[in-house]
Amino acid sequence: MPKIKDAHIRIFQIAHGGGRGCRAAETTMRDFDRFDRFSANIGEMMERLGIECEEEVDGYFGRTLGSVIRSCQICRSAEVCSNWLARAPVAVSRAPAFCPYAERLDGLALDQAVLPPRRHTVH
Repeated sequence: MPKIKDAHIRIFQIAHGGGRGCRAAETTMRDFDRFDRFSANIGEMMERLGIECEEEVDGYFGRTLGSVIRSCQICRSAEVCSNWLARAPVAVSRAPAFCPYAERLDGLALDQAVLPPRRHTVH
């Protein structure tokens, strides 16, 4: 459960332009709890598509990712999406056809697949 909560915090940060350097402590718990109800679908969808919310990824795709996340919060297909996610495989190659943001999600997944390899700094 903590891993899911951490992912939702990261999604919240990106959606609100907080990308790099934003701390979850800067947001009120009430705002996060309200957001958390809406972020479950997009968080699960991104995980199934292989879209990550790490700071390195945010540097490449922060605005697009934030836009998709904010759009999902007001999506009229939330119930259909929840039902689909309950039955869908753990990994999918494309967002479902009913999703109004499928093209953008598919684009993010494809773009992340060709990210340069991570560079680790030895300290």
